[in-house]
Amino acid sequence: TTITVTTGGSSSNSSATATGSYYWAANGVTYTQSGTYTYTSSAGAGCTNTITLYLTIRHLEVMIDQEISCYGSSDASIQSVDYPSGLFTSFTLDSTQTNAYGYFTGLAPGIHTLCATNGLYSECATVDITEPPPLLPQITIVSPVTCTGDSGVITHSINGGTPPYLVYWMDSSNNII
Repeated sequence: TTITVTTGGSSSNSSATATGSYYWAANGVTYTQSGTYTYTSSAGAGCTNTITLYLTIRHLEVMIDQEISCYGSSDASIQSVDYPSGLFTSFTLDSTQTNAYGYFTGLAPGIHTLCATNGLYSECATVDITEPPPLLPQITIVSPVTCTGDSGVITHSINGGTPPYLVYWMDSSNNII
């Protein structure tokens, strides 16, 4: 934390950098976002004191770049987002994979932990990758084909899986109809 105070008694400025959150004793508020904050208090005799805080909150977020495509697959990917950008120089996923850019692919369903460091600061964040439910197609015979050659009627419904669905009807020779 670096604090710069301008003399004169009426105003002061401070700059602070913190991880996650910052408690500012001047006004008793805990901040979780970077920004410029001002607090004005009464100094007596009609005078006021103004204090300005220039705050940078370091934090790491993990975003799912690609969800798992189908039940049973392990093809999700995640991307780290660090603030300020470029703060971290090394990223480790689940204590097994490390790289310098924070992008990881081929992930299975479950909770994954991404830790980032720059040699001075470290922070971890988790992400829960969910698996889509199994694909459950259902075909219903509305009316069967008759012995006299009358056409029958069937319908279909699909549950689970990952929409949108693409449905093909095929004849006995595997031609799309």
